[in-house]
Amino acid sequence: MKAMMALAVSTLLAATAASAQPAPPAPPAPPAAPRDPLLLPSDAPPPPMERMLAPPAPPAPGQLPGVGPADTTPALDMAIAIDLARTAIAICEAQGLRVGAAVSDSAGNLRVGLTGNSARAGRIFTASRKNAAVIAYGLPTSAIQAKLRADAEARAALPPHMAVMPGGVPIRIGDKIVGALAVSGATSLQDEDCANKALAQLRPRLK
Repeated sequence: MKAMMALAVSTLLAATAASAQPAPPAPPAPPAAPRDPLLLPSDAPPPPMERMLAPPAPPAPGQLPGVGPADTTPALDMAIAIDLARTAIAICEAQGLRVGAAVSDSAGNLRVGLTGNSARAGRIFTASRKNAAVIAYGLPTSAIQAKLRADAEARAALPPHMAVMPGGVPIRIGDKIVGALAVSGATSLQDEDCANKALAQLRPRLK
């Protein structure tokens, strides 16, 4: 009898000790998928299908739908950015050139993209990639191109989402770069000429 009681007590103590052991750690979360190096700044692939098909979540109490924190990235006023792109396209069209134009903010994010009449699709995306290079280097793409031609190490380090053909120029207010304007669709030198002339025409409004 005593042996049976001792066995029962021993079993109970063992069970108690086992239950007091901490639970095993949860498996680590899967690593986030690496960002595609070809994506433009602020660009992102579509979310998973289940998220796209899910019903919209109700806004938090007191919050208006679609209202989030303001983007404080330095950028041109939208009206000026639109006029810059339209002016660059008009200057090119006056020469019989069919182009697109893009204006990006100081982080390289696309703010305005316009495709001229009869211009081939995709021109604004090439222009946006020129702008990304302008913002990264703080130089016109023609100057970046010249730099890379002379420096193999710099060529190897160029991010793959950037384009360095001439046609992209920085937009400065005072000594600060607040964005970039790029044109694409003509020869690269014609693209740059249209961008520079548009920037010169609207310079009085850049304050």
